[in-house]
Order: sequence, then C-alpha cells, then structure tokens
Amino acid sequence: MLTLQLTRRPDTLMRKANPSGPGHEKLKGVWDAKKNDLGLTQEIAAEKLGFSSQGTVGDYLRGRIPLNLKTAIKFARLLESPLSDVWDGDAERC
Repeated sequence: MLTLQLTRRPDTLMRKANPSGPGHEKLKGVWDAKKNDLGLTQEIAAEKLGFSSQGTVGDYLRGRIPLNLKTAIKFARLLESPLSDVWDGDAERC
C-alpha cells in the first residue's frame, strides 16, 4: 500500500513506496564512515551529485527516496567506494 506523507517542505509531497530500498542501510553506513575524511556535507554532496538540494541527499540516506542503480553509482564514485559497498540492488530491475 502506498502512503503519502508531507515532508517539512509543505510544497512537496513524497511517496513512500519503499522507505528502505536496496542500498539504503549500506549507503548510510558508508556515508557515515567516509564523509568526514572526504570533507563532505550533504550540501557539498548535493552539488557534486547534481541534486537540487541537500535535502535530496538526506532523503536517499534515510531511505525516503529508493536508491536506483544510476544514483548508487554516483554515490559510490563520490564516496570512493565499490558499488557493492553502497547498493544491494539487482541491476536487471533497472
């Protein structure tokens, strides 16, 4: 069942189809382990990943936006990690 949830930004509705999609926990773990050494903040990451705001990075890290292969590859490159460290997804589904 899909539920709609208002985010802190009242002008945006987010669908929470899969709040912990493939890679969510792995991505968060790698982010937490490497962000300081790489000098990353969510704002810097958003700029480097081509996202419109740091909130988008946070939404991926919390699993609010399900991680897909294309975005997982971007995060893996940013975090200087193998794809398998940040994503458990099946490339065939993408």
